Amino acid sequence: FDEEAEEACRRVDELSTDEDPYGACETVRSSCVPPRGLFNYLDLSYCLLPTARWASALLLLCWIAVLFLWLTAMVDFLVPSLAVMAEACGLKESVAGVTFLALGNGSSDIFSMTAATMSGTRGMRLTMGEIFGNGMFVFVLIQGVVALLAPFTVDAAEYCRDCAFYLASIALVTVIMWDGFFSLWEGALLLGIYAAYIAAVLKFDDV
Repeated sequence: FDEEAEEACRRVDELSTDEDPYGACETVRSSCVPPRGLFNYLDLSYCLLPTARWASALLLLCWIAVLFLWLTAMVDFLVPSLAVMAEACGLKESVAGVTFLALGNGSSDIFSMTAATMSGTRGMRLTMGEIFGNGMFVFVLIQGVVALLAPFTVDAAEYCRDCAFYLASIALVTVIMWDGFFSLWEGALLLGIYAAYIAAVLKFDDV
């Protein structure tokens, strides 16, 4: 989006009123069309179902549920494949988890976040929120839910190693984002942190 279109998209709620529920439809279809993707989800709320926003919200929630179920179904194929790849490469489970499994889980984020960042300022804000929100979701919520459902034990040394790298990466991102700008060399520095983490895991497990 350019700045003018972005500003117009922010004001669509003001254009859609009880007297004219379709008032924002033209703006949504002309100024709020995403540069990438198959669907313009705003079209559902402001053009197709403007008098029943609750129905559009319900449909989108159902669509999100379908996508989550789709991802869950992939586990039946992903985990056995990763096990075979790890065995073929002579990797331990912990090493496979931080390499193959991490790549499998994060590859979709790479494409979605790149597309969101390239779409404009709003996409960048969404990307940064997704980065930290996803990290908190995985690191805190998922571990908490798993511990409630099936208490587990971990290798304390491996866990402390992973937490140390995680804290270091958060501290580095905090310093980088202090001025609100991400440069090329700062991105390369983050890649270096991840490479050092992989090297530490390989060394730790004597692979």
